[in-house]
Amino acid sequence: MGKYETQRKMYLDKAIELYATGMAVRKISRIISVPESTIRHWIINFASENIHSDAMKQNTSSQKKPESSQQTVKALEAEINRLKGQLTKAEIKVEAYNELINVAEGKFKIQIRKKAGAKQ
Repeated sequence: MGKYETQRKMYLDKAIELYATGMAVRKISRIISVPESTIRHWIINFASENIHSDAMKQNTSSQKKPESSQQTVKALEAEINRLKGQLTKAEIKVEAYNELINVAEGKFKIQIRKKAGAKQ
């Protein structure tokens, strides 16, 4: 294997490793100085094999420890509840902003929102 192939393999392995941890493609691109398109190509072609094998390893280890899967379920349920709370807060903000715009449009007699559809 030549110098180029060795370096490429090193970058590929690092990109797949970072992607498996949940890191975004853009951040991986900045870390290893490889274009995002190349990293996406690597992920499509190589990561699925590695991720599936890692998932298989995790499944076999979780079968040995059933209490850890219960902890995982509880942690995921807590995360879902946290995200539901954030969604509710965001929906309340949207309603408040819409009401603020409605009041401002009524008081100042100006249109703040854009009309639906583009001008032609």
